[in-house]
Amino acid sequence: MRKWNLRPGDPLAPIIAADARDGHTDPRHDTVWRLHLGAADEPAFTLETRYGGRVGLARIVPTWVLGKREVRETRDYHVPPALTAIAPDTLCLEAQIAPKLRLRAELWAMASQVVGGRFTVVNATNAPQLLQLDLTTQIAREKQVLRRYFLQLEDGSVALQAAKLSRLQPVLMLRDGLRSPTMRAHLYRTVSIPPKGRARFWWTVASYAQRQESIKAAHHWLRHADWDAHFATLEAREHTAPQVETGDPAWDAALVWSQQSALRSFVKAAPRYPRPVLVSDRRPETAILQGATLPEAWYAAGAVALADPELAQGLVENFLATQHRDGGVDVRPSLEGRPGVVLAPPRLTLLADVVERLSGFSFPDTIWEHMDLHFWRWTFPQYTDVDADRDGVHEWSHPSQGAFVHGVALAQTPRWAQGLPLETVEAPDLAAYLLADAEILVPEALRYEPSSPIDELVEQLDRLWDDASRSYRYRDRDAHTHPQGELIFSGRGDQALEAPVRLREAGRVLIRISGGMDHKPAVRCTVEGTSWEGQPVRETLTTEKLRWYRGQGVLVTNTVWQEITTLYC
Repeated sequence: MRKWNLRPGDPLAPIIAADARDGHTDPRHDTVWRLHLGAADEPAFTLETRYGGRVGLARIVPTWVLGKREVRETRDYHVPPALTAIAPDTLCLEAQIAPKLRLRAELWAMASQVVGGRFTVVNATNAPQLLQLDLTTQIAREKQVLRRYFLQLEDGSVALQAAKLSRLQPVLMLRDGLRSPTMRAHLYRTVSIPPKGRARFWWTVASYAQRQESIKAAHHWLRHADWDAHFATLEAREHTAPQVETGDPAWDAALVWSQQSALRSFVKAAPRYPRPVLVSDRRPETAILQGATLPEAWYAAGAVALADPELAQGLVENFLATQHRDGGVDVRPSLEGRPGVVLAPPRLTLLADVVERLSGFSFPDTIWEHMDLHFWRWTFPQYTDVDADRDGVHEWSHPSQGAFVHGVALAQTPRWAQGLPLETVEAPDLAAYLLADAEILVPEALRYEPSSPIDELVEQLDRLWDDASRSYRYRDRDAHTHPQGELIFSGRGDQALEAPVRLREAGRVLIRISGGMDHKPAVRCTVEGTSWEGQPVRETLTTEKLRWYRGQGVLVTNTVWQEITTLYC
């Protein structure tokens, strides 16, 4: 594995979690661990988690005893720990406990509910060294360290239960470890390391709902984990992955952390999925894992395809495993295998194209046929959930499809945003995605036909061009206008529009309400006037439609107005 030398102050994102490629992930009970390299007066290194937010902090803390001296804090080490090897489920540290007493600490997230370590200490002196490892776990909730319990096992060994929590009973085991004779809740093991020799210490922590499950898993991995085979697998994976050297060690580290984050974001999910599923957020504080959306998968595809082509191919295959009878694919694979209700955007073909280009793999024709069905699910005119007015120009239906919901037009909560409902606008980015899909899917022979799908999509995109601004813009779904936005009235809650207002361009009325931070107000607003079709309309908006956030809310009319004669709340 590539040798690093990363210390506090360098780019660090030292998180490990069970690797789905090894088959030991469980999305229902997943634990992610973060390595902490401490300051001078803190433990030199600890492995920490929050068990998905169920505790404030849980950590594993090692202490070395050399003669009468304890080596625990960073300043106690002759050479403090540095991070030297990185993998999605494994981190390696190197340090010197004392002059000529070298430590290599290997940390491995073996399964979603099990983590372990192998500490190798090399004695480079010409005399034997008596060394003791003290190991403990600490779990805090509401700033209180929870009580720990020693467990005497049937085989005579001792374990340490970190806490008794509802559906969580972590157990620490140290191979050949003993119960601390002091008042401290530690396990310890003392060895005499011969001159020019070495000693090894193995430990595991298993965190299951029942104590016996934790004991069984901790014992199994402690006695049967094949560390050498695991590192051979890591070497083989790294050998096939791209190695980036920019000349700047900080940039190199940032890039490798990014790659490791992508590879770590996979779990083995429901049997309906042929490959491990990408999840959108996998961190120590994440309580519930959920499958990544198609846009999120597209962003990750480049890094994954270069590092592990099979995982990248699985991105496409897993989305197709959600395909419905009408050809539509779910925007987000459910880890439990349940069918979804939000249609994936027309970016599945683009995802497959990225995977093929970067991995050198070619999907079979049957895969492309399924992607073709998803494309036509978007373009057939009978599906009004993607084209409500059936004019051939499409609308988003949900933010997870990849609509630009952080921009001025569609953002819902910031004070500077307009807050338009995304389903009420025809979007040029969506039209461009459809066109890009067609460029890949439509056979060459059909591209020059009089009614070529590509020509039709180009025409639809052109409809969203605005000559006034010389740019593509959102267009109102119903009136097909590009309203610039204008302030027609501002006042207190008891004030009303004083005089009729004729809009420069037909558009929807957005009523922005500012008030207290602590509650959502009861609101009832009435708008009267003439619609874009020339019909007199009266529309009343109530609290049920108010999107309220931090003292501000927006009401949006269903009607597209040309003239407003009355507005009051």
